[in-house]
Amino acid sequence: MIDNLRMFGFEALWSPYFFFVICAVTVVYLLFTGPYRYKIEGSKEVDRKTKAFFVFGMALLYICKGGPLDLLGHLMFSAHIATNGAGLFSYSTFTYSGNTAVDGAITDSSKRH
Repeated sequence: MIDNLRMFGFEALWSPYFFFVICAVTVVYLLFTGPYRYKIEGSKEVDRKTKAFFVFGMALLYICKGGPLDLLGHLMFSAHIATNGAGLFSYSTFTYSGNTAVDGAITDSSKRH
């Protein structure tokens, strides 16, 4: 079945437009958690671990939903389940862990009690 992927072109296999969108979202995130943090009122410094979680989650998102595995998921049900399982358990977890608003909400709510 993997040999069937050879008939698809580069754009179908690697989704370059989706790659640029993922890169743009990642760059905006890194800019607003780094050098442009002062433009957001009440923002705190974001540690490297949180940024790394977000970037790793976005990379996993591209690998699962922008690469050949996603195209293979349209041909094979097992590949479809693998990409959706990876999405549910890996990249959503990492991007959620890299979300600074969630980190602040958790910290603020624990201080209230």
